[in-house]
Amino acid sequence: MYRVFKSLWYTKEEVDFFALKEGVLIVRFGYQEDRRRILNHKPWLFDRCLFSMLPFEKGKDIESYELWWLPFWLRIYNIPLKLMDRQTALDVGNTMGELLAINWKDRNGGGLNLLGSKLK
Repeated sequence: MYRVFKSLWYTKEEVDFFALKEGVLIVRFGYQEDRRRILNHKPWLFDRCLFSMLPFEKGKDIESYELWWLPFWLRIYNIPLKLMDRQTALDVGNTMGELLAINWKDRNGGGLNLLGSKLK
């Protein structure tokens, strides 16, 4: 897993992985811009499993990190044009979980982008 992420992330500086406990790793970036970019492009998928990443906060107990939820974009295709409205987006998004944002940039392409979290 470490080799895969290191090769995918194209970092300018070294990246180190430290196992904290089963299922929890600390990833240390040598360059803060790499860290910012990679955290902004989450979630990451490895071996068909989501790899949740949160910024480290000094003094924060590992049990208080909410690693069980992660925002992600969901794209829905082939919605009839007459249903491509805000209410449909809200209805679909809230059916799947907590809806955080709607992206209307692809309105004419027949797709709808939803940013959600906490799947039901």
